[in-house]
Amino acid sequence: MNNFKTLVVDDEEDSLVILVKRLKKRGIEATGVKSGAEALNLIKKRPRDIDATASDRSIK
Repeated sequence: MNNFKTLVVDDEEDSLVILVKRLKKRGIEATGVKSGAEALNLIKKRPRDIDATASDRSIK
């Protein structure tokens, strides 16, 4: 595909793994993290490495 990079945020491990795998099967580069804090840290460190985010509606 076109090297589209997505950051997936979900505190439920099973959901996180499934979504990252599905995106990768569709040719989308995906990285998964378990918390909003982890997501913000990654975005601050590598802002050009993330084109979109997908998150759980209610992260604990």
